[in-house]
Amino acid sequence: MELHSLHSSDGDINYISSSCAATIEDLIKQMEALEATLKSKPLPSTSHPPLEPIVGVITSECPVGLLAAAAQMLDEQQKQNDKKSDWTQIEREKLARISTDEDAIQADRLLLTKVAAKYAAPPIENNDQITIQFHPAWGPTGPNDLLQLTNNGRDLSDCTVLVELANANGETYQNVHFIKNWPKNTTLLTAYSQGTQIVDQILNRFTVTNPKTISVKILSPQFSTRLLCNFTANDRDNSIARRCEKLRIIGACESKQALLGSRVNFVSLTLDGLAFIPKGQIELLIQRGTLSRQIRISFPQWIQGEPKHIRLPFMPDAARVVISFPDTDYQYTTNIR
Repeated sequence: MELHSLHSSDGDINYISSSCAATIEDLIKQMEALEATLKSKPLPSTSHPPLEPIVGVITSECPVGLLAAAAQMLDEQQKQNDKKSDWTQIEREKLARISTDEDAIQADRLLLTKVAAKYAAPPIENNDQITIQFHPAWGPTGPNDLLQLTNNGRDLSDCTVLVELANANGETYQNVHFIKNWPKNTTLLTAYSQGTQIVDQILNRFTVTNPKTISVKILSPQFSTRLLCNFTANDRDNSIARRCEKLRIIGACESKQALLGSRVNFVSLTLDGLAFIPKGQIELLIQRGTLSRQIRISFPQWIQGEPKHIRLPFMPDAARVVISFPDTDYQYTTNIR
C-alpha cells in the first residue's frame, strides 16, 4: 500500500496521505514536462530486471531510463557549449523541482513512523523473529543495494518498517515501508537505488555509498522490535563470492605465425556465466620450466562473451588467472591449460 493512498480515522495519517498525494501530483507534472522535452530522444534501457519490492513500499522513484536520458542530453549540451544555454537552465529548474518533491515525500514518509508508534506494541527483544540479509550493489546484480527481511514469528498487519543505512563516513539515509499484511514464514525484498547523476545533483537515490550499518525498526500492533546489521568487509567479500559462483573464464594459450616470420604467443580469455562483471584487474601468472612472468591488465567492465587477448613473452606450460575487484578482498582464480 502506498503512502498517498492511505485512509484512516486518524487525522495525522490523513494529513500525511493528502500531503504526499499533492506532492506526487506535482512530481508527475514535472516529469511529464521533462519527458515532453526529451521525447525526440531514445531513452536508454535499464540493464537490470525489475525486482519485487517489499509489499506496499513507499517510493518516489523516477523512471531510470528518463533520468539517464536527461543526464546524457545535458552533458552533451554542456560539451558543445561552454556557456549554460537557456534550454539547460530550464531543464535544471525542472530537475531541481523534482528533487524538492522527492525531499517532501521523504519527509512525509518519516512522519508516518511517528504516527505508527502510537498504535504499535511495546518494543521487545527480537530473538530472531525477524532476520535480515543485505547484499550491496555489485556487477550484474546491481545497481541497487538489496535488503531481505524474513518474518520467522507470527503474522503481522499494519506494519511500518523504518530502515536506516549508514556508512563509515557518517552518511545516512532512511527508508520507510508500510506493509498491510506480512504473513509468518515469508521473506520480503526491496531494492535501494544508488541514484542517477543529473548535472550537479543526484536524483532517485535511496541508499548511501558502501553501507556499513543497517538498522531496522519494526512497528506493528502485534510486535515491535529493533534489528541491527553490521555489514563488514568480510560480509561484502562473501556476498560477492556467492554472486560469482557461476562465473567462468574460458581460456587457451595459442601461438601463431606472424607476417614477418616470428611467432606470436598469446592467451585468449572469455567471460562466461555472468552477464558482466564490474571494474577489475586480471593478473596472469605464466610459467615454463624455471621461467615465470606476471602480467596485469585492468578493465572498466567485462561483458559475457567478450574475448580478451593478452600477448605473452613465451609459450607457457601452465597459466593461472586471478581476477580482483576494488573494495573487496575476494578474488576469482582459475587455471588455463
